[in-house]
Amino acid sequence: MNTYKTLRNEVDPKIVGVKHGAGQGFLDEEFYSNHPLYKDLFIYNDRWPLDIWKKWASWKEYGQQLRNIQLYNSARKTDILYIAGLRRGLIVSERVINILNDFNLPDHNYFDITLNKNGEIISGYKWLCFNLEIGEHTVNFQKCSYNFKYLISKGFTNYKKSDIKNYEDYISIYNETGSAVLVNDLILNKNFNNQLDLWVTQFLTSKIYISNRLIDALEAHNISGLNYEDDIYDIYIESE
Repeated sequence: MNTYKTLRNEVDPKIVGVKHGAGQGFLDEEFYSNHPLYKDLFIYNDRWPLDIWKKWASWKEYGQQLRNIQLYNSARKTDILYIAGLRRGLIVSERVINILNDFNLPDHNYFDITLNKNGEIISGYKWLCFNLEIGEHTVNFQKCSYNFKYLISKGFTNYKKSDIKNYEDYISIYNETGSAVLVNDLILNKNFNNQLDLWVTQFLTSKIYISNRLIDALEAHNISGLNYEDDIYDIYIESE
């Protein structure tokens, strides 16, 4: 069984080259104009249906080639690049892809991208997109511990743990409030593939999970831009 940490942005200016901590690049108005599907899916508009999240959870719904992502002039080209405004997946170098080929990922695909740094077109990176875990068949919702603070801050004070016995109960709260309840403890059942080395939940947490064995492999190859931390959520994987 895998053990996990959470992947997070590398912010050390000595590594990434920028000092503001918001990533080495960004999506500008020209990008959004040239990628209307991306804009329609990830920039809020009043045409969004309540179940827009279903498109966010499947790479086949949003995956595409990305062109002309802007890098800051001072940005350094690490193997894992962090781009402000990129709502799904990871920007990774060919070196990272070669390593990931030996590990277990959810259903995924790599899309071609180009980066623009001060007028210079930079290639050699791809956008790794993968399906998110929605939890319908893999989470023991009745045993999870929940954090209702955000709902309470929005005026929804009548929800409690006993209201969530299954996936349907969880989604009904989302449908009623427009907000997903986060967990304190995430209990995954025996249907969860505990051999996955990289995964993300659509709901429940907001983290990218990476296995310790994948971390070891990336570090052994001196992959730059890799940073991680122990999870703020407790994860338990049931064996029965």
